Amino acid sequence: MQGKVPLQFLKDIDNFSTAQEHGRGGFSVGTLPYGKVIAVKRLQAMTGTQEEQFEAELNVLMKLQHKNIVKLLGYCDEKQEHVREGAGSKEKLLCYEYLPNGNLGKMLSESGDLDWNSRFRIIKGICSGLHYLHEEWDSNPVIHFDFKPSNILLDSKLISVFQGYLVKNKPKFCINKVTGSIGDIAPEYYRTGEISVKSDIFSLGTQKLGTHISNCIKVSIS
Repeated sequence: MQGKVPLQFLKDIDNFSTAQEHGRGGFSVGTLPYGKVIAVKRLQAMTGTQEEQFEAELNVLMKLQHKNIVKLLGYCDEKQEHVREGAGSKEKLLCYEYLPNGNLGKMLSESGDLDWNSRFRIIKGICSGLHYLHEEWDSNPVIHFDFKPSNILLDSKLISVFQGYLVKNKPKFCINKVTGSIGDIAPEYYRTGEISVKSDIFSLGTQKLGTHISNCIKVSIS
């Protein structure tokens, strides 16, 4: 599976039942007819401007190739009529590779005895993937924006791979509505909505510290 897939794909994997949650944030798990397990994110309805942004970001996501970034296997972007209630709405799905060990937040909360070698391997993977987005992929950085434990997934060898981008090929930009946990977001983003590579680095620091001490980092922004 690669690139755009037909809406029939939705039926083939049992309407992406949310009985199994992949990481967090709207991902569910499905199995294709030939046995491949995938993670699927169903996106919310979009306006005309958001549609254009989605297409631009999708173009970037399909080109990203790095062992520490979840691979986008395909997408669906077409009108559905009979798959589920709400006939006539437009269905947008992103289909990713499935990683079996859940997310970093869950791992740290349930495995307080995670050994140092595993912790180092996780941190190293996070840094490698983020460096690729900021420095290696293109002349303009790809800013992750939503860098938090639930968006950092772990494969069978506890190698970290992250998901959940708001892709922006710009050195710096601003958004109108600030979202995210205070402990994970940079002060300038909290105050002004400004996002840059530095925002990702701030969040990276909180994740590194959290991985060291197996606790949520609380940051006070005044």
